[in-house]
Amino acid sequence: MKDSCLPLRFGLFGLLLFSAFSGISHGQNYICIESEEEARARERIEVALSGMGSIDCVDKPLRELADDLSRRMGVSIVLAKQSLEDSAIALDTPVTARISGVSYRSLLRLVLKDLKLTWTFRNEVILITTPEEAEAMLETRLYPVLDLVTVAGATPDKAMREVHDYDTLIETITTTVEPYSWDEVGGPGTIAEYPGAGALVISQTTEIHEHVEKVLAALRRVKQIQGISALAVPSTPSKRIRTSHHAAIESRSYSSAHAQSWQLPRVDRAE
Repeated sequence: MKDSCLPLRFGLFGLLLFSAFSGISHGQNYICIESEEEARARERIEVALSGMGSIDCVDKPLRELADDLSRRMGVSIVLAKQSLEDSAIALDTPVTARISGVSYRSLLRLVLKDLKLTWTFRNEVILITTPEEAEAMLETRLYPVLDLVTVAGATPDKAMREVHDYDTLIETITTTVEPYSWDEVGGPGTIAEYPGAGALVISQTTEIHEHVEKVLAALRRVKQIQGISALAVPSTPSKRIRTSHHAAIESRSYSSAHAQSWQLPRVDRAE
C-alpha cells in the first residue's frame, strides 16, 4: 500500500464510524480485520507484490526459489512444510520457468499454479501452501459498497427512503467469482451485508479476495462510464436485510486512508 498504515482500536461503534470516514489506500476498496502488527506487515507485502519482477530458472528447487524471491522482494516467504508433504509435494520440487515484465503478485501466481499450489497472507508472511490449507485460513475483509447497492436514479435525499439492493451485488459476486467456493453451495467462503456501514463482510482466501476486488472495481468503472455519481450514505439502515448470514465483529485494528465522499455519514441537526 502506498499510504502509511495508521491502526486504531475500536469496538463495534468505532468500527462503523471508522468505516464511514475512511477510504482505502493503494486503490483497494476494503478494510481488513487484523492486528496492528499484521496491518504493518500487510503494507510491506502489498508494496513488494506490486513491484515488477522476473524469473529465469531450470529445475530450480522450490525451496531455493522461495528464498531467492524472498531476498528480491524484501519480505518473508515461507513454505508450509507439513501441508506440502501431506500432498506429496517435496520442498525441493524442481521449478522451470521464464517470466518477465509482470508484478511479483502475478509471477507467484503463475509459478505456483503449475505446482497446484497457492499463496496467502498468514502470520505476517507470504505463505506458500496448498489450496486446501488456504481454504482453512480464510481472511475477513469489509468492502464499502453503498455506491453499488443504492437503487439507480435515486437522489441523496430520496435514497434515505429507498431500498438498497445488497442481494443483487452478493449474487453477482458469488456467481462470477469461483461459484463453488461459497458456503451456500458447500464451499468455505461466506458473504454478508452490514447495512449499518454500507458494507459487505467477506471471508475468503487471499486469491478469491483479489477476484472480488476486480469485480467491484469493474462495476465502479461501469458507473463512471455511464456518468452515474456515487450517493451520500443514508442516516437510516437498509430496509432489506438478509437473515441467512450474520457478521460478528470484534474490536480490532484498522488502517486509515483518504475519505471518499460517498462514505461520509449524513448528520441532521435538530432545529
